[in-house]
Amino acid sequence: MKALYSLCLLLLVPQAAHSNDIAALEAAISDAEARLEGHESTRFSFRKTIEQPDVRVVLRYDPSQKPPWSVIGEETDAAEAAARSQNESLAGAEEPPDRDALITDPRRLLTAGETDFLREEDGAWVYNFDLKEGVEMAGGGERADITRYLNGEVFVDKKSGRLSGMRFFAPEPFKPAPVAKVKEMNVRIDFAPVDGGEGPLVSVREETKVSGSAMFQSFSEQSTTTYSGFEKVETAPE
Repeated sequence: MKALYSLCLLLLVPQAAHSNDIAALEAAISDAEARLEGHESTRFSFRKTIEQPDVRVVLRYDPSQKPPWSVIGEETDAAEAAARSQNESLAGAEEPPDRDALITDPRRLLTAGETDFLREEDGAWVYNFDLKEGVEMAGGGERADITRYLNGEVFVDKKSGRLSGMRFFAPEPFKPAPVAKVKEMNVRIDFAPVDGGEGPLVSVREETKVSGSAMFQSFSEQSTTTYSGFEKVETAPE
């Protein structure tokens, strides 16, 4: 009888958490939306630090300067190449980098009738969400839409009640192209207020792990990108 009682508790606890915590996600989304008010056209400068096992690059983005991306810190070949690539990519971008870093559409993280509470993890409530936007993977000079292979999760900090991050990952291996196979893919993005207080939320850290094989060769990539030092820029040149 004691074993049966314990089993019943294990089955009931997640259901109770689900019914209580969906409201927390809705409140966190409303908070993120409210933080955006008055910042519809605000521009920011910031630092972008890219760290890989054998490379560390620190760049600065400032929309009031030309070119907007520049190297700060050690001016290595990798850093110069990264700044050049970032500047070249601006022409085809839908949003400038500072606006892209802002969490401008938090409502997309809630799918009516489909969002569920999953678990508690490291002081956060975790929910699933539907990846509505295309996630692309580049390789061999081509790009493949891999959205259908990925699951999404969103995190709400239990202490502050705000959105604290999102994650998308492949629950099983997949083939984005006939000659390529991804065995593992996991991307975690952390959010924080741009000013550390009541300002809009921005992406502050992105950790990516991808491994698999392509053209009969295995690969494994790991990188961490941090965004920091956000400062408001009043004007920018045309």
